[in-house]
Amino acid sequence: MSKKSILLIIIIILIIIGIFAVFNNTCQVNIDSNGTGGTIQILGLPINHDNNQMSNEISAYCQKELISENSTKDTIQNNITDIAKKYGYTDVKVNFHSEFGDNTLSTLCKVRGTSMEPTFQNGEYVIVNKTKNISIGECVVAETPEYGTIIKRVSDIKGQEVYLTSDNKKISYENINGEIYKTEGIKTWTSKDNIIGIAYPQNT
Repeated sequence: MSKKSILLIIIIILIIIGIFAVFNNTCQVNIDSNGTGGTIQILGLPINHDNNQMSNEISAYCQKELISENSTKDTIQNNITDIAKKYGYTDVKVNFHSEFGDNTLSTLCKVRGTSMEPTFQNGEYVIVNKTKNISIGECVVAETPEYGTIIKRVSDIKGQEVYLTSDNKKISYENINGEIYKTEGIKTWTSKDNIIGIAYPQNT
């Protein structure tokens, strides 16, 4: 066998080893959320890793985060990548899908109070498309320092600040020890960073 043939065989072997090494450390996680949880699919796992333990850890983490109002695609992707790295995977791809389409994440949020009537009723659950890409007129869920988790309508946007208002315009007055107290729906400015996502009726 000539030196050229031997060299060619060596090159082919090295290429095969390189390809195997790349795919040996690659996995893909598909997350399909439905507001109350979702399905987790893990693909491309080679046989020389502790696949079952990693799959169980990723699945348990995802199921917990999918029902959390405060989780985001970025945090989920970063944490899944960190979990996979513990098991030797250096190339991790995470795909998201929900009823809102590809690359989206959804969750449920409970309406508390009557400030968004007639749009949303007290005790109703809304489905939330987790995104900060919002527009004036949309109903959003926000986590604010002053009021906690609220569902309000976007009435104005100035840069990174969002003005949120209630749909229920009713104003009530109460006499307490001779003092008149006025009660009306929340109106507040908040940062876009506090927006969890856009709220829709659950049956939409």
